[in-house]
Order: sequence, then C-alpha cells, then structure tokens
Amino acid sequence: MNEIKRKNANYKPLHLHLIRKSTEKYGNKQFYLLYQARLKKLQPILTQQTKLKWGSNSNIKILKNIVELNEFSSKNPTTKAVITGVIYKESPNKPSVLRELRTNKQRIIDDRISEIESNIYHSKSEQFFLEDQQGRIEIVDKTGCMTYLVTGMVVACLGNIGDGEIFYVTEICLPGLNRQKLLENSIQPNSRKLVALVSDLRICDPETDLTAIDLLVDYLSGFVGDSKEQKLQSEIVRLVIAGNSLSKCSSQSIEKTSFNQRFRETSLISVKTDSLDSFLLKVSSIMHVDLMPGLLDPSNLALPQQPFHFCLLKNSLKNKSMQTVTNPYLFQIDETIFAGESGQIIDDIAKYLDPSKAVKNIENQNENQNDLNDLNDLKFIDLKFELFKRYLECSHFSPTSPDTLPCFPFSGNDPFILDVCPHVYFSGCQKKLKYEIVEYSNQINGDQKVLLIFIPSFFITQTILLVDINTLECFPVEFSSRIDK
Repeated sequence: MNEIKRKNANYKPLHLHLIRKSTEKYGNKQFYLLYQARLKKLQPILTQQTKLKWGSNSNIKILKNIVELNEFSSKNPTTKAVITGVIYKESPNKPSVLRELRTNKQRIIDDRISEIESNIYHSKSEQFFLEDQQGRIEIVDKTGCMTYLVTGMVVACLGNIGDGEIFYVTEICLPGLNRQKLLENSIQPNSRKLVALVSDLRICDPETDLTAIDLLVDYLSGFVGDSKEQKLQSEIVRLVIAGNSLSKCSSQSIEKTSFNQRFRETSLISVKTDSLDSFLLKVSSIMHVDLMPGLLDPSNLALPQQPFHFCLLKNSLKNKSMQTVTNPYLFQIDETIFAGESGQIIDDIAKYLDPSKAVKNIENQNENQNDLNDLNDLKFIDLKFELFKRYLECSHFSPTSPDTLPCFPFSGNDPFILDVCPHVYFSGCQKKLKYEIVEYSNQINGDQKVLLIFIPSFFITQTILLVDINTLECFPVEFSSRIDK
C-alpha cells in the first residue's frame, strides 16, 4: 500500500493584537474611550466614502460633525445633509445594570451567560441615535435603510432635520471592507489544500455522540474510507475548533449551589478538560490544530476571549502543532486570510432584529407569533445569515461590544476593527450549516469576494466543513452514527 503524506501550508497568525498583556490594567478605564477610538479610526474612511458617493451632488452637504447640523438646516432647509457617527439603539428589552441594581440582584457569571443566551432585544418602542465627539441626535428611518443597523456601528447618514429636532434618514453609507488581496486563479494540479472547520463539540456532555467524535478523529487521521477518500484527508492542513469544546457544567447559579456541589463541579471540569486534552492530543499528533474558546468554555466571558490556559491542556500543548488562540481569531494560510468568531457576536447582533420580518421566509405563514421569539430557531437561520452579510460591511468584529456583549475597556485603539479583508469569514456554534461566496464593492477599495460560513454545531449535526484555501470550494462531511439519519 502506497504511503500518502499530509500536505503542508504556510501559517501566519494575525490575531496577536487580541491577546491581553499581563501588564495591562483596565480598572480605571471607561467604555466611552473605546467608542471614541472606533469613531476616530473609521470616520476618515467614511468621509472618503461619502465624498465619492454624494460629494458631486450640489443638493447634499457633508458636515464635519453633528453640532453643525442645526445651523446648516436653518439656513438651507431644502438641502440634505450627511452626518457621521456611532449608532446607539435604545430598547427596553436590552440588559441593564441599573435595572439589576434597582431589583437588588447580584450580577454573577451564570446569570450573565443566561442573559447572553436570552432571546431578543427588539422592541416596538426602540429608538435610534447617532453620536459623535460633539453631540447626539435622534434619527428615524424613512426608507427601510436602517433595518440591519445595531448599536456600535459607525455609519454616515443622509437626510434632513424634521419636526422635533429629529434627523430623518433616507440613505446610509458603511465603511466597507478593506482592499483584498486576490487569490491566484491558476492553480497547479494536485495542489489542493483544505482547512477543516468544526465547532460546538461539547466533549463530555451526556448527550454527545461519542461515536461521531471517534469517527471524526479516525477521519482526520486517515483511517476512514478508500484511497480516494484518504487522499482528500491528506489535503487537510489545519483544523480550527470554533468554540464550545466543553459543555456547561451546571445550569444552577453559583449562589444557589452548595459548597460540596461546587467541589464536585470543579472536579468535573478537570475530568472534562482531561477528555478534551486526550482528543486534542490525538488530532494534533497528525495535523495542526487551533482551539478557540466559546461561551461554554473555561475562558473569560469578555471579548476578546483569551486562549485556554496551558494548565488545562497539559499533554496536547506539548505538541508544536497544537495551539490555543483567541476569540475572535484571524490567521493566514498561504495567501488565504481566515477570520471568525465562536458565535456569540452574530447571535448578539441578531437579537436586535425584528423577528416578525422573518415571517415571509417561513413556509407556513400561519405560525403562532409566539414562535417568532427565538432567533436561534432553524427558521431564522436565513435571516441571521442575511444579517451576517450586511454586518461585515461595518468593518468591525463586534459592534455591539461593549453595549450588550461584554468586552475589555480598551482605550486608544479598538482591536476589533477589521484592518484586513478576509477571504473566509466564519461564525461557529450555529444550528445549521450555511455558506455562500458574497461579493462586496466600494469605490475606495474596489471589489471583494468573501466566503461566509455558519459552522454547524457538531453536537447537533455531527458535521464539519472542509474549505479549499485556493478556490474557496466547500465540502461538508457528516459523522452521525444514528440510523435514522
């Protein structure tokens, strides 16, 4: 039998700016500094975009700040204005620290996780505001152009002031993606290289399909299938695990748990990490593995989530081919840039949407309105994926941080800004596999093509996705051991 060698690819980490330094202190910093840094970085880009888009129109005036708006509108009532700032979306359904303090509830980790996993923030009484360093103004959508806007996005709004000092928006402009490096069109024969994407393994969960986990290890090791299948397996150069490798320890909050039960939970965490360590040791012995933390994993809750601590994976991290990384995560394989997160970001952004807008995508139009409250439901995957396409144009990993998604109070710079245009952008821990190559374009940086991926939960679907780094072609592989599947 001929020996098949696994292919290699050049790897370059692009996520190192997301790793916290032990010397960094955040105790005396406020979150408004993060918004200021975000606006300072993206406003010049938007200024260029708006000049190219509306600058030639004599009936449109591009203003430097919001404070100029009142004086300009009073002198030029028929001329539309363009203002730039950070979106703030006010909704009574959003989590509120002050509300928790008023009800005398202690904020603890388990409660915050439950909050993140809650349904929606959308409310019929919600309001939009646009803010910059100088001022703030309420904005109202006149044409439906603000449907996919959420708190934290930096946008330019075209419109005019109406009654009540409200700015009525008719069109918006987003920063857009940066210039993208084109992939080589001429691919050499037998040069295919694949990156395997998987998420939500939930190792040691009582309901985890252990047979599927074993099949996954065997498949990646090249022990499954005929020679043609093994050739495909040898082309996998890297495995990326996008969050939730472990299962949640307890559904009870800490304050309701006895000391003995907490001790048992701590012992259970050790057992689970040992099982994950064993799994990673097997896989990293035959290929490069990147492990991202997720919502259920033993990592900090605030973004960017830091890599797993080395003491949790004592054996597997001895392999040079095994590394723990941040969430979000950026890296380059040969010439192809990958970027992605473990699912918390797109899930949080989706909570701002009006779920009734998804009715048209549901086959049965007579479904109960109460069923429209879970944006993680399968019927909302298309709606979430449409949002996924739109929010990438804001050139930011996590626009809703720190408003509804926790993050560190950075100052001076915003590490979540996408300074590079990825060829592949993924979100992990989704209930269904979806992928599509989407074309973007802006007048500054030209055209871009990005492969957008919802990595399915392995716990639910027992499916991984193989991505060809040259052609961006995708190959789903399922490992279910259930007969009915």
